[in-house]
Amino acid sequence: MKRKEFIDRMREVLLRRREKLLSALDRDLGELTSIEAHLVGDSGDAALDAARDSIYSQLASAGSRELREINDALDRMRRGDYGKCENCGGDIPTARLQALPFAAMCVKCQREAELERAAAQSMGEYPSDDMIQDAEEPRKSFGTMEYEEA
Repeated sequence: MKRKEFIDRMREVLLRRREKLLSALDRDLGELTSIEAHLVGDSGDAALDAARDSIYSQLASAGSRELREINDALDRMRRGDYGKCENCGGDIPTARLQALPFAAMCVKCQREAELERAAAQSMGEYPSDDMIQDAEEPRKSFGTMEYEEA
């Protein structure tokens, strides 16, 4: 598959994923509104409502973050620099883009950024993941495709 075809295919994948996320976020926000409008019965009901509220809030936060990353990737496609590492300018391997179509950095730069973040966290300069409500979630693979340079 040529590079232009690969990018067109990735655009389709990103657009489909964006539509699914928008739908899920809409549903999650509806659930949050429903929970907030629900009258609390006893302390057990209140605890259950609080737990559900937390779960829906975390799902909405993770979805919003992924949606932002997808929109950023679509912007990079429009600018013509999709597949280029935002840190070093090198090519992001197609296998990485297939697994994570909105990847903005190559594996090496991403690893270095994560190591720097971990070091800063250990020195108390950066909040730990458990303190950040929208901590990174494991990513799902978007499938595989063949690719060859033009």
